[in-house]
Amino acid sequence: MICDSVLFIKSKGFQLGAIGLSSHSETMFCVDRKGRLVRPVISWLDGRSKKCGRLFDKEFSTDYIYEYSGQPNVYPFDFACRILWLKRNEPNNFKKTHIFLQPKDFIIYKLTGKFSGCFSLFSSSLLLDIKNKQWVNRVLEFLDIEETNLPTLNYSCHNVGNINYKLLDELDLNEEIPVINGCMDQVCSAIACGNIDLTPIFGPVFKLVS
Repeated sequence: MICDSVLFIKSKGFQLGAIGLSSHSETMFCVDRKGRLVRPVISWLDGRSKKCGRLFDKEFSTDYIYEYSGQPNVYPFDFACRILWLKRNEPNNFKKTHIFLQPKDFIIYKLTGKFSGCFSLFSSSLLLDIKNKQWVNRVLEFLDIEETNLPTLNYSCHNVGNINYKLLDELDLNEEIPVINGCMDQVCSAIACGNIDLTPIFGPVFKLVS
């Protein structure tokens, strides 16, 4: 898809200045130390971690979860619940997984060789303290993972690095192209709709991001 997009841009006579990425959240990519997928990805709409959501609820109070994440409830598609499901149901794959990534993060890794995430994509993961912009140690301990098992978080405007030299020929490029971190699709949609301040707007609840 990226190759097609680059070729389309060049066919229109435009010069590619950078590649920025956006994706949905909560789809889990389990990646080993060699950058290979350990198992098929678990889609954001997959409800297999429903029981793990209840276990998460028992471990942490609703007030505590809301205080650090801003979420009033635990949902089965939350990223932390997916990790817990893997730990409980596929322990071998859990041990093989070096890092847990979301869709945009995995593409960035393939383009640059770096593990970079953004605050917006992990804001609904139950892993992130959204006020202090850092991983929640209590949650990581509960899941039996460390910060190194998650991507380094950066702002959406962060320049992750240039495209790997190996991909330049495939993309028909002859110069270094920076890859920009980008953000969650719903956040991009909110910005595009002008929802960047406290002015009330109306629309489907799932589409409103403030």
